[in-house]
Amino acid sequence: MADDNDINRAVLRRQLTAEFGAALTIDCVANGEEAANAVAATTYDLVVMDIEMPILDGLGATRAIRQRETALGLHPPLPIIGLSGNARQVRSSGRQAACACER
Repeated sequence: MADDNDINRAVLRRQLTAEFGAALTIDCVANGEEAANAVAATTYDLVVMDIEMPILDGLGATRAIRQRETALGLHPPLPIIGLSGNARQVRSSGRQAACACER
């Protein structure tokens, strides 16, 4: 899980644990650069990522992850779910987000 807000991480962790149980392992990072590095170092089943973060935003982190997957021939691509608290901005950049996640 990548989110720069401590409260958001705690709430999402609680929701995911309630839904999927204690057997779920959740690693947390606070920015997109840390997310891309974590994905390069560890095998994950899913990434949940805030779109707006410092250092490297969620779209940039997703692009970095997709470029690495392509370079290494990793298939299928890792599922990445983008989240944002700013619905207006997400709507206006929705095509950009979709393209980044599909590559």
